Amino acid sequence: MTSAGGRYVVVYNGEIYNFEEIGKELRARGATFRGHSDTEIMLAAFEAWGVESAIKRLAGMFALALWDRTERRLHLVRDRIGEKPLYVGRAGNALVFGSELKALRVAPGFRGSVDRGALTLLLRYNYVPAPHAIYEGVRKVVPGTILTYTSPAAEPSTRRDAPQG
Repeated sequence: MTSAGGRYVVVYNGEIYNFEEIGKELRARGATFRGHSDTEIMLAAFEAWGVESAIKRLAGMFALALWDRTERRLHLVRDRIGEKPLYVGRAGNALVFGSELKALRVAPGFRGSVDRGALTLLLRYNYVPAPHAIYEGVRKVVPGTILTYTSPAAEPSTRRDAPQG
């Protein structure tokens, strides 16, 4: 979905629990909405407060990719609790991401070699803890983290989201 102003484009898996409260606050500031979805309100929050400030206000379970058309930045964000997974890696020269590993596996150029260290973690703990993932070159985004990419080839800046108080 694209924001009303056209600056942001989001793809996400999840649910924002407090979207009605945020919507009321945005309406009081003059925002109008076409529908009643949490996605539309989340995008309006990004436009009103910026990415980091809006993320700090969101309560819910989500993994999202937010493209900022103005700054030409990609933000990958995982909820504080880690309810929804988010994986990121490379397939050839391309940056690939998804809330399920099967989304990465179908990308052209994805190798899918098993990470032996992650396999050891799986055998030890019966799951693969973040930031590890079962595939080499793929990482699970740590809960409460915002990764920001300025280009597909660049390393991301990483910010941890402060818990909502």
